[in-house]
Amino acid sequence: MKVDNQLARIEYLKEKFPEAKEILDFVGEIINFQNSFSDYISMHPPSFDIYEAEVRFKNGKHALDLPSLYLNGYLPYLRELIKRAGECGTDTIREGAGKIEKLDDLDLLELLRKFLKGEELSELLRMLFIAFLQPVMYKLRNNFNFEQEKWLKNVCPLCGNKPSVSYLKDTYEWEGARFLRCSLCLTDWLYNRTRCASCGNDDDSYLSYFIAQEAGYIEIQTCSLCNKYIKVVDLRKDGLAVPHLEDIASVSLDLWAKEKGFEKVERNLLGL
Repeated sequence: MKVDNQLARIEYLKEKFPEAKEILDFVGEIINFQNSFSDYISMHPPSFDIYEAEVRFKNGKHALDLPSLYLNGYLPYLRELIKRAGECGTDTIREGAGKIEKLDDLDLLELLRKFLKGEELSELLRMLFIAFLQPVMYKLRNNFNFEQEKWLKNVCPLCGNKPSVSYLKDTYEWEGARFLRCSLCLTDWLYNRTRCASCGNDDDSYLSYFIAQEAGYIEIQTCSLCNKYIKVVDLRKDGLAVPHLEDIASVSLDLWAKEKGFEKVERNLLGL
C-alpha cells in the first residue's frame, strides 16, 4: 500500500480511536522511515533465489529461509531506525534504543540473526527488527508469486510467521474471501473463513465472533479449543481500512479479549 494512503488512514484512526493517538503517531514515524528505506532498497535490492523459493514452496515450506538472508549492507538503515525510535518514542523506548545504539555492528547483526531464527528477544528489539525487515520483505515478495488455493495454511507462505490480523473482502474469484496478514512481512494469503487461525479448528461449536460497537467493521474471532483470538477486518464495510493499522488502533479490543481469557494468535508490530 502507498505510504500516503497509510498516513491518511492513521489520521482517520486517530479520530476514531483517540485512545490510540500516541501509538499511531509513533507508527506514522515508522512508516516514514520505511518509505525512505524502500527508496534505497529499490536501487539496491536484496538477493533472491527464485528457484530455491519455488522448490521450498512446492515441498510445502514457506518460500524464504530467513536466517540465510544477507542484510549487512542495510545496517546503516537499521541504525537510523534505532535513532529515530529513540527520538520519537516513549521514555522507555528512548532508554532502550539508547542502549541498543551502543552495540557494535557484529553484536547488532548477531541479534538480528537470532530474530530471523525465531529466538525470543526483547519487545523493543522485536519491534525494531520487524519495522526494519518489512521494506526488505516487501521487495522480496514482489519476486515471488504463488497460487492462493495451494497454501491455505495458518503460517505465512513467504516467511513462515503467524498472522496478526485477518480481513474479509470480495475478489473476482471469491465473494467474502478471508485473508490472513503476516505479523512480520505483511504478506496476505487466503484462509478458510470459519477456521481458527491458530490451531486450525473448524468446528463451529468452538468458534465465536464478537463485533466491536465502536467499529462495526472489526470483529474478533475466538477459539475456545486453543483460547486464541484474531481480529477480522471487513473491507466490504470499510474499503479504505488497512488491516494491520486497524489492528494497532483497536487496542481496546485486545484488552477486552485478554480479559475474557484469550491470547492473540500473534502480536503485531508494537507487540499488541
